[in-house]
Amino acid sequence: LSAGRIESIQRTYFLDRKEFMEASMLQQTGRVLSLDFFYPLAKRIWVTKNDGSRERFQPYKCIGDIKNEHGQIVWFGVLPHSEFVAAIGSHLKNLRERFIYLGANKYVVIYVDNCCSVRNKIKEAWPEALVLLDPWHWLKRWRDILRDPNTEDGRLFLVLMSRAVLV
Repeated sequence: LSAGRIESIQRTYFLDRKEFMEASMLQQTGRVLSLDFFYPLAKRIWVTKNDGSRERFQPYKCIGDIKNEHGQIVWFGVLPHSEFVAAIGSHLKNLRERFIYLGANKYVVIYVDNCCSVRNKIKEAWPEALVLLDPWHWLKRWRDILRDPNTEDGRLFLVLMSRAVLV
């Protein structure tokens, strides 16, 4: 199959299941949330103007999602600018209200990269949340401070740290 045909099949599959997927997502809650940002993927989205000029542009700078502790997506969106956390403040407030409406606890832990720089924005939308650095980036920081992470001792240290956190 050609790349265009595969893309057409995927788009049709998504459109056929969109209502079901959104309804399923709106029923999910969680106690531990993870915010993920995808900048390279957004750069792959191009739109052609419908004015006859066939001019193309990139409308989005960031794609993001919020997952619960089970890996289920509770929110996702595409944004026209790269300041993801600032842009989703109203969505975080709505998510908090949805959780409360569904009977979930409003006290959650939110894991995010660069937690120190975005903590205040998240707390504006979700004051009860505990905002922490996500484990993947925390472990990456350990790798960055090792003199030589590729030595046997360095790799063993990183494996043990990973096991201690993720097991």
